Amino acid sequence: SWLKMSCRGVTPVLRSRTHARCPEEEIVITGISGKFPNSDNIGEFAKNLYNKVDLIDDDERRWRHTYAEIPKRSGKINHLEKFDATFFGVHFKQAHTMDPQSRLLVERAYEAVLDAGINPKSLRGTRTGVFIGACFSESEKTWFYEKVSTGGFGITGIYMNGVDIPIERMYPPVEYPVSRGTPMISPLIKWDHSEDWYVTKFEAQKILKSGERHCKVQLTMDDYEYISGHVIDGRILFPATGYLHLVWETYGMMKGDLFFDMEIEFSDVRFLRATNMTKDTEIEFLIMIQPGTGRFERMRINGRDHMNMFNEENPYFDVKVSKELNMISSGGVEIVGLHASPVARRRPPGVPVLETYKFIPHLPAPQMSQIDAVRTCVQLALENNPSFKVKAVEVDTRETTEPIITFFQEALGDLPLVSSDLMYLTAREIELTGVHVENGKLSTQTNCMFVIASDCLSNPDFVEKSVVSLTENAYLVSREPKELRVEDIKKDGSENVKLKLASDDKPVGMAMLLRNLGDETNSEKTILRVKSRDENVKYVSCALIIPGIEGVAGNAFYAISANISLPAFVLQLTHTIGLKTIPEIARAVIDDIKNEVMKSSEFFYLVGYSFGAFVTLEIARLLEESGMSGQILLIDGAPAFLKRLAIGQISEDYTDETVQCVLISGIIRTIFPDENPEDLFARISELKNWEERVNKLVELGKHQHVYSEGYLRKMTDALYMRIKVTLEVETETPVPLKCPITLVRPTEVSIVDIDEDYELSRYTEGRDVKRWVAPTLKELRRRREKVGPEPLRPRSSHLEWNYKAEIFAFGSRLHENFDEKLLRQAFTHRSYIIQEEMKQKEVGIEQPDVGMLDNREMVQEGDELIGRYLDQYIESTMPKIPLEGRISIREYLMKEENLAHISNHIGTRDLILSAEFPVTNSTLADTFKAVVAALEQTSGSERASTFVRDFVFTQLNQKDLEEIWQVQNPLQYLTEYCSRNNLGDVEPRLIGECGRNTILAAYHVGIYCNRELLGTGFGENIDIAIEEAARDSLRDIFNTQAWRQPINFQECPPPNTQ
Repeated sequence: SWLKMSCRGVTPVLRSRTHARCPEEEIVITGISGKFPNSDNIGEFAKNLYNKVDLIDDDERRWRHTYAEIPKRSGKINHLEKFDATFFGVHFKQAHTMDPQSRLLVERAYEAVLDAGINPKSLRGTRTGVFIGACFSESEKTWFYEKVSTGGFGITGIYMNGVDIPIERMYPPVEYPVSRGTPMISPLIKWDHSEDWYVTKFEAQKILKSGERHCKVQLTMDDYEYISGHVIDGRILFPATGYLHLVWETYGMMKGDLFFDMEIEFSDVRFLRATNMTKDTEIEFLIMIQPGTGRFERMRINGRDHMNMFNEENPYFDVKVSKELNMISSGGVEIVGLHASPVARRRPPGVPVLETYKFIPHLPAPQMSQIDAVRTCVQLALENNPSFKVKAVEVDTRETTEPIITFFQEALGDLPLVSSDLMYLTAREIELTGVHVENGKLSTQTNCMFVIASDCLSNPDFVEKSVVSLTENAYLVSREPKELRVEDIKKDGSENVKLKLASDDKPVGMAMLLRNLGDETNSEKTILRVKSRDENVKYVSCALIIPGIEGVAGNAFYAISANISLPAFVLQLTHTIGLKTIPEIARAVIDDIKNEVMKSSEFFYLVGYSFGAFVTLEIARLLEESGMSGQILLIDGAPAFLKRLAIGQISEDYTDETVQCVLISGIIRTIFPDENPEDLFARISELKNWEERVNKLVELGKHQHVYSEGYLRKMTDALYMRIKVTLEVETETPVPLKCPITLVRPTEVSIVDIDEDYELSRYTEGRDVKRWVAPTLKELRRRREKVGPEPLRPRSSHLEWNYKAEIFAFGSRLHENFDEKLLRQAFTHRSYIIQEEMKQKEVGIEQPDVGMLDNREMVQEGDELIGRYLDQYIESTMPKIPLEGRISIREYLMKEENLAHISNHIGTRDLILSAEFPVTNSTLADTFKAVVAALEQTSGSERASTFVRDFVFTQLNQKDLEEIWQVQNPLQYLTEYCSRNNLGDVEPRLIGECGRNTILAAYHVGIYCNRELLGTGFGENIDIAIEEAARDSLRDIFNTQAWRQPINFQECPPPNTQ
């Protein structure tokens, strides 16, 4: 409206071109567009102004406050990074390097023309004035002062669109002895850099205000190119003195002086690990110098020019070693007390290591040699704590026995993938090959997997101190006398031994499952009083706890009642097992509650856990009908939440058979964690009815608990009936209660698409549930952050996991009919079979037989199939691309990360049987290859080739082939290609140029062959223009242009499967 007011009384008039405008005539604005601070258009800007919105802020989303030229508060444009390059016909590479003002200009100009009701295309060819005003540009510094490569799409982008701007008209005319426009020869003259000349390099020393510095190191950098020659065992390692150099240089930056002119001494230096480097990766080091309280000695550094010392006449420093002083000196650097651990070398592949698998019983203790005992310790340790680097330290506590650290050296040396760091701490003068010997203290050592000593069980102080040197899940190896008996250690009251052994009565199996089933002797009581903070017999109000699906007072509820400040009771639902609805259960116990719990109180406190939330709400409704009032506390339970959780784990279209199978499967996985759950489930599910299945289940677990068989049958029936009650409960139209409800729920729940209050707000007219939930959630979140995230667990550890069903679902999702046996083999890796065989050996099976085949042969077969199918697809769809290009495309599609990405998204990650978790990209890629081989063996080559086309070949969609197949020297490649195909000689010619000897110079080069133009290119200099022209020629010859017709994957001809 404010725009209309400014043009009040003005009528737009369309006049012919010959019409002469009167001087008094006003100008009419028929179209307008703009983008303002925090306003994307004119209307939004006007709305913000009318509402008095402050459009100026002080955040740092555009500029940091540390820039002196930027005010603290400023207006900022939204979405400055967004630009529809395709709509405006701008190449995506050029769009990335365009000035932001240019992008905004074309967008706003287009909007203004449309706002005027004019089609922008109709203005082409007309005499329409365009007036542009611009202030400073943020990109000026980037273009003029920093090394930015535009790839030929910078200023020269306008020439690629056919616009020739004669920049030379901006300069006074120059009379040449030749005609205007004749190319000059000076740009073709280049410097001869065939010889290297060493000159002094002057650099400014940066200054650090803090002791922290990030330093990026790459082998392609001039300052670190020398590191590529530091190769040990086939790997490029960052040299140890390189770390000292970085610290030295950082210290100089802190002091503001040149580091090579400073005096500095390093003491107590220890290098913990080596850093591997590759030519294509960049490593960032973090150097932190913290001021300490110790005094530092200074060492004089020669003031000579160190840069001139490295030349062809003096390429090395003289190194002097003094064994008496334990000192190494070179130039102006002295190193005292150097200890270098031997670098672990890979065992040559030609040296075989023979392995023998033996069963070693724990009791009775076997008679073994020292080397065999050490090998056993090493194997057990690495099996429970896999590691590629093992540090072992032996402490000479007896000073009379021979060290056994050499046995550890031999045992670890037979493992080709494990490197070792071995140390022997002793006051004796002894030399051990490959082991560092020093007279030191164990307290100075850290991250040890093994600490070896003697008589540790009689020296508890040493054991306590050695824990500091051990890493997590590490081991203390003690050399004890033969007459020591383990039984003596377990005796209570021992004066010499203070070590605590692990308890032998840890609950496992059925005991772990039934730890909350309460006391069988008190299970027949409907109301059971439990211990709380208030033990008074006479009370005005009390708390009633309604347990979960088990329905009895377990250990968890004793812990809850201990923190309640009221007399506490637990409602046991043992007598309600046969009831089928929640109202029936509540009516069956309400009289007992009124007579034994609420007889002298008019206010109730109800605490319901999980399934108990159903009964709690119904009991509260009955108590309110009798005139009482109170409060409800629900712990991770609500009707809507529990019903959706049960349906998600079973099915909405469930049957009694389905509920029984899910319940039995869950109990089996909890009772028998070390057994094969699928075999046990198959044996139980074959029985005819529920009663026989329960009897079989009780019989299998009778040795793992203290309950009677009748009680276990009753509890199993209770679980079954209450699951059915949960599935059938009505949650759509609840009757609201008057009492308030407090919900306690975990921060991470099993159902994510549910309200924060579990939809409990529909069950109460009292105070809002969410108001009570917020403090609890904050506390739970704080505790979760303190404990840390839960460890990642495989889906197979969930109770409802069914591997056979998942295998079937995998093929159904892909619409492929796999052979189940072959598909299982495709998902089985060798490491899993080895792991299962070791488990069988641990229980005494001498000849373990897992009964499974691994997928090694299928991986190799699948790799060959995928490669052959891709070669034929690429050749049929891109026939003009030469062989080396097709090979590059195939290698790109078969890269490990690509196949792993495909494998993960088709759902193989959770089905893979492997000893490692989570599985690596290598395992995912191998599994995908094995799946292709299984499909080929099941359904034939035609289905397998279609599978490869749909999942692998389609990865080329919207991919730039030039990024996949990169020609390093396009002109040389083009010359060789034309010569090989008898097309003639390749000749680059300069077609046009402008802005010579300026920063805006542009050259237009064409590539000719046999008097035909193959392609053209633009560039800031001749070399770039020739390279772009050669690339443009190759694109036309091989049909790899960005605008080429996309591949129709659906109509790809099937490959020849013969």
